Amino acid sequence: MGTSKDVQCVEVIISKQLRRGSGKSNRSPIRAITQVFTKNGDLIAEHDPCPENFTPSDLVKFAQYLELNKIIPKSIGTIHVDQWLDTL
Repeated sequence: MGTSKDVQCVEVIISKQLRRGSGKSNRSPIRAITQVFTKNGDLIAEHDPCPENFTPSDLVKFAQYLELNKIIPKSIGTIHVDQWLDTL
C-alpha cells in the first residue's frame, strides 16, 4: 500500500487549443487534443480522443508516401500524417 509520500498535488496547465486531423476522411477527423503542462510550460501528458492505430503495413505505406513526396525525415510532422491519411 502506498504512503502519502507516493502522491503529490501540483498545479498544472490544461489546454484544449491543439487540433489534429484534416477532417477530409474518416481516418483523420478534426479533434481537440487535451494537453497537460507544468507551470514552466513542459508538456507532461496528452490525450487524443481518436488516436490512429496503424498496422505495420500502414507504416510502410506512410514511408512510401514520404519517399514519393520527397519529405526528409527531419521535417516529418503530424501534418504529413494527416495528408497521407487523406490519400487512403
